[in-house]
Amino acid sequence: MKWGGSVSKTNQRDWGSTKLWSWQVADSNVWFRTKFDPQLKLGDNIVFEGDSPNDVTSVEQVTPEVVIKGKEEAAVQSREAPPTNSPDYWRWKQMEDIKSKDGFIYRDARHDAAVLVTAALANDVLNIPANLNKGKKYDMFMAIFKEVTDTLYNEAKEKIDV
Repeated sequence: MKWGGSVSKTNQRDWGSTKLWSWQVADSNVWFRTKFDPQLKLGDNIVFEGDSPNDVTSVEQVTPEVVIKGKEEAAVQSREAPPTNSPDYWRWKQMEDIKSKDGFIYRDARHDAAVLVTAALANDVLNIPANLNKGKKYDMFMAIFKEVTDTLYNEAKEKIDV
């Protein structure tokens, strides 16, 4: 991911046998961190990138115009929400909802499967033989639960994706 901004806070400290350098940029409360000395001063305009804010791999000092241009890209790429009055907010929200949709479908299918399997066992619709040991009963229950979850999940995905 790529970020940018004007350095508003800096810090460095020993973390075990490693030294860490951290900073924040204006208009953000996120601390960015790296294991190399980026030699930053307050007010420096920078563009930097890495896999996450805690693993920045490169830092480059730039002009303020480049930072402003880079902020537009970063707002789209970052999981941090832009301000609600920003034009990027609704685009960000829509992308987050799309990323979360599949997880919500699975969560709901799993919940419904738990209710169905529990009710089926309680009302003798399903039967787990009493002569099995607890481990086998658990394995059988989990197999049924997984099968019902997968069925409900696949049915819901088909209906939503159509």
